[in-house]
Amino acid sequence: MASSSQDEVSPGVELNSGQKRVSTVTSKPQKRISSACDPCRSKHIRCDGRVGTCTRCKEEGKPCHYTKSRRGIRNPKKTSLKKEEASVNGRDGTTEGTPSPDLAGPGIPFPQVIPSTACSTIHPFDLYYAHFHVAHSWLPPKKKLEDLCKTQPENLRFLVATVTYIGSLYLDNVDKPQLQQNAYGMSHDTLSPTIWSVQALLCLSVAAFGRQHDNIGKTMFNKAFTLASYLGLQSKEFADRETDPVLAESCRRTYWGLYTHEMLLGLRQNQLYSTLYPPGPSFVVGLPCEDWDYQAGVRISCSR
Repeated sequence: MASSSQDEVSPGVELNSGQKRVSTVTSKPQKRISSACDPCRSKHIRCDGRVGTCTRCKEEGKPCHYTKSRRGIRNPKKTSLKKEEASVNGRDGTTEGTPSPDLAGPGIPFPQVIPSTACSTIHPFDLYYAHFHVAHSWLPPKKKLEDLCKTQPENLRFLVATVTYIGSLYLDNVDKPQLQQNAYGMSHDTLSPTIWSVQALLCLSVAAFGRQHDNIGKTMFNKAFTLASYLGLQSKEFADRETDPVLAESCRRTYWGLYTHEMLLGLRQNQLYSTLYPPGPSFVVGLPCEDWDYQAGVRISCSR
């Protein structure tokens, strides 16, 4: 009977043990405090994070306050950049439309077809000089080029088309492919051997290089290089023959623009020299003057 009694008790013991094990496994974990009040946080001591006043501050009779959590708050700068990026991506497919009213002068329409005269009416000119020219300033200052457009419209057609195309890259809602085609098409024509043709080809090469169109950029540069070599741009005498000091400076800047751009293109082929460099020190083209003097057209003198 004793053994029978023991057998009857044992299942109960096992059951109780099983219940305890199940209870241990399924018991809720201890609640974790996700925040601490500022006084406890500053002392690096445990805080129960009670709303209003924590237990420790209440017992010590001290003011209790919490710093508002920044979790989940987005960085406004990053949000702004994402919105701008989305806006740019959304505009990539847009090639036709009207120009931005903020950029158009009063009563001056933006021409879809590029005229050969009146540079001042072509709004991409402003954007070219505001963005591209500041880093690649071999063209004459804007006012000077506008005056030249009036007196030499035919000689400057290719350069005008190039400046308009590059300026349009900074403008929304214009037919960029058409403007690009205009400039590229003229580059394949028989070009007049002038500094303006060299400058236009160099600008197209730099723009293509910046847009990662390396083959086009190299082709445009080779044309500019060939024409510059034919003109003798690598000799200081070429700029010295120019009677207008602003245009003489433009010639010098064009040479150094070709020189530095050739070096940049050569980096990818490990070609760390320029074939445009003159054979002797007496032929070295003078260095450009200060930008502010060049843009103002005053006190222009090259550095030797």
